[in-house]
Amino acid sequence: MYQVDVVEAKEKLLELIEAAMRGEEIEITQDNQPVVKLVGIPKQAKPNRQAGSAKGMVWMSDDFDEVAMRDEEVAITQDNQHVVKLVGIPSVNKKRWPSKAGSAKGMVWMSDDFDEPLEEFKEYME
Repeated sequence: MYQVDVVEAKEKLLELIEAAMRGEEIEITQDNQPVVKLVGIPKQAKPNRQAGSAKGMVWMSDDFDEVAMRDEEVAITQDNQHVVKLVGIPSVNKKRWPSKAGSAKGMVWMSDDFDEPLEEFKEYME
């Protein structure tokens, strides 16, 4: 698996789709955070398929990456068969449950001297 920035993904979309169709997984990142994973969909055995047969047949909207970033799946098709899907990667900043005051009580521990100056920074504190 390798990572590609959203801007680079837009520029190299066809190459990334071909890589996904070969079985590679590509994470598309925004601000160095993975937001979309591009993975191929296993093909069902079909006779007379040739490499490159989809050349020029794939179209993507300009906002293709925005749809998948909303935690939806987007399928790219060829001959009415799904060949690649974009899967949104959940944001680490999203709430997964409603927060409640005191819900982390007893789960956080701090040293008694946590606010004391560190010896390594003593020269900067004077």
